[in-house]
Amino acid sequence: MPLPSDVSTGFGRCPLSSNHVARVTSPGSGNHARRGIALITVLLFFAFMSAVAVRLASNHAMLIAGSRNSFTADLALNYALGGEEMARQVLYEDFTNSGKDVDHLLEPWARGLPPLSLDEGGAVEIQIHDLQGCFNINALGGGTAQAVHAAIINLLNITGLPPAIADRVLDWVDADEITTGFGGEDNEYLLAKPAFRTPNGRFGDTSEIRMLLGGVEVGEDDAVNRQLLPLLCALPIDQLQVNVNTAPVEVLSALLPGSELGQTPSFSNQPRNFRSVGEFVQSHPEYQAATAMLRTTSEWFRINVRVQIDRTTVIMSSVAFRDPATGRVVIRSRDFGQDFRSRIRISADDERTPVPEPS
Repeated sequence: MPLPSDVSTGFGRCPLSSNHVARVTSPGSGNHARRGIALITVLLFFAFMSAVAVRLASNHAMLIAGSRNSFTADLALNYALGGEEMARQVLYEDFTNSGKDVDHLLEPWARGLPPLSLDEGGAVEIQIHDLQGCFNINALGGGTAQAVHAAIINLLNITGLPPAIADRVLDWVDADEITTGFGGEDNEYLLAKPAFRTPNGRFGDTSEIRMLLGGVEVGEDDAVNRQLLPLLCALPIDQLQVNVNTAPVEVLSALLPGSELGQTPSFSNQPRNFRSVGEFVQSHPEYQAATAMLRTTSEWFRINVRVQIDRTTVIMSSVAFRDPATGRVVIRSRDFGQDFRSRIRISADDERTPVPEPS
């Protein structure tokens, strides 16, 4: 059938309107597009779920690690308390078996307890120190403050530190607000940054002395830490009672009159086992004037315990009081911020086995 001709041109014309445009598409192109969108949606969903799963696994691993560390820390703390209890028992047995009239550095508590291996792969080390072998700075607040002040000046001279520290320590513990010599009271310390006041009472710890050194020339920065603080203690008593059997040479020498400071007692570097102060003074009459500050027994001790389990370390330092009548040992305070100097070394044959150092 012939196509209709255009009147003006004479050519054949499509019967459809010129406004319609024919669209030619393949039958399956729409399905392909929908399948591509669905695939991308699934991939995004799985990527999101994978990120959530990784985050959950990471959080779970962190939770497990935190729980394990917490459990290990609690376990180490309980071992430390057990070590403290063991030390208390050792001190009580020393009182009942060795006698309550004398304490010296040849007794089992002073020679060191063997380290204890743990099933968890760690170790416990226990040390006991006699706190009456050191100089009690809180005695400056007692009735013999003048004699104690003179003794601490001697100790500072022996250690090569300025005697002005003695005045500052005295003003820290005395009850008044009157400055002693080169000391300091609130009118000075309130100008410090940060400002602080004197407690007019006992030291809680010997480290407080470092707060008082402003304006005092002490030489090297760590001179006080190295030379003085190891010889001091801050006992909750107002008397200076030094055990002649356990005190180091510097502390014993500080009790001598100033004119005799150059006389180092011959027994200082040797083990001592004086049974009474009278026996000690008979052998060393230069200490006759210091008899009131001497004794041969000890009531105050420091128990240091170090526990190592895996990567967790707990160091606990306890101050213990042993009743001189019954031998009962009571813990007066605990401190988890003290240093611990180990007395053991590692065997060359087995690096995991600690052995005591030879005495």
